[in-house]
Amino acid sequence: PQQANIVGQLAFISGVSTKGNVVKVRLDEPYAPFPESVAGSVPIIPQHIWSGISDPKQDLTPSAIIGSGPYSLASYDLTQGSYRFVSNDRYFLGNPVVRALEFSPSSNELVGLKVGQLDGGSPGSEQGVPKSVLDSFTSSPRFAMLTGYGGFTRALFFNMKKGFPYNDKGFRQAIAYGIDRQAIIERILYGEGVPGSLGDLSPDNQWFAPGLPTYPYDPSRAGSLLDKAGLKKGSSGMRTLPGGQPFQPVIYTSTLNRTETADLVLNYIRALGIDASVTALDPATADSVSAGGRYEMMLVGYGGIIGDPDFLRTQFSPDAKSYSFIRVHGYDNAQFTLLADEQIHEQDRAKRMQMVHEMQHILAEDVPILQLYVPNNLWIYRTDVFDAWYFTPGGVFGGYPGTLNKQAFVTGKKLGT
Repeated sequence: PQQANIVGQLAFISGVSTKGNVVKVRLDEPYAPFPESVAGSVPIIPQHIWSGISDPKQDLTPSAIIGSGPYSLASYDLTQGSYRFVSNDRYFLGNPVVRALEFSPSSNELVGLKVGQLDGGSPGSEQGVPKSVLDSFTSSPRFAMLTGYGGFTRALFFNMKKGFPYNDKGFRQAIAYGIDRQAIIERILYGEGVPGSLGDLSPDNQWFAPGLPTYPYDPSRAGSLLDKAGLKKGSSGMRTLPGGQPFQPVIYTSTLNRTETADLVLNYIRALGIDASVTALDPATADSVSAGGRYEMMLVGYGGIIGDPDFLRTQFSPDAKSYSFIRVHGYDNAQFTLLADEQIHEQDRAKRMQMVHEMQHILAEDVPILQLYVPNNLWIYRTDVFDAWYFTPGGVFGGYPGTLNKQAFVTGKKLGT
């Protein structure tokens, strides 16, 4: 989300000046997320190389692939997609402990670890790994495993612009109560995950609000809420709209994500008496449909939920100028919008924290989206090669909680050691 909304964040900048190695950025007004979401996410690139490149996406020559830190690109295989970086002996903090890094594509990183092709790797966010497979690594002295909360989620989006019943809070709450998210986690992730927060931030996010409602699985309560909303069961056992018309919503999903998740969600929704169906779209089409709001309900997978919480504003506020595929359509809560606008200017961290917590509580009450799960972050590595891996607090670029941290490679130590 941070990367998707970088254009809107740059709109706060009124000017940039330089003096020697010092860059000064002047903002039109205070913007609390600036240090992380802009200054920490915009790469510095050399003018003598990039000033002559008109189309960056098309320039794949070695001269265009540069770096300014502890490593330099030694080789790149365009066919295989592999990279080799070597340490920069002129790096201002001295020679990095890790002298070379090689990135090799692998269809299954855990297999690559087993056969010695890789020294560190992880399953995909939704891949799901049986306990027996993980045990085969953790029981061996050759390997160790890191486990932590992830920065990815799969969520059911409601398009409130489509009118009733999607704009009815009781309907959305009913769906939340009607889906057994823990059972889906056991089935899809083999238990390696947690139910997503109704406040939309990862449990590992430093801005995460305590005490949010969790909507435990309660199909009886879900049915009562649907009845109250006017979606009564007809003679067929399926619910109709208040005027007696059929209610047959379509749930879109992307083929990029686990199709089994969509099937399970559909089963739970149909068990409530809702005659729903699922349509799978290719990733590009799915992103376009989601960004354009051409859906009633949609399963969306996205990351960045451990970063700066301003993405709550760009995702949910009707005033935000965002064209991201994670943008929620039709949600309009005046108190949320007010808090979202105020928190970006608040320089007092404690005051901003209180605002962000309140924003999450509003979201948890209104349920504009239902996060199904946050898969655990898993990283398995060979202990005899490198053992200073750690998950980056707050994530790289404010959103990716990965282990590829230059601090570890340069110092050979975990953070804080």
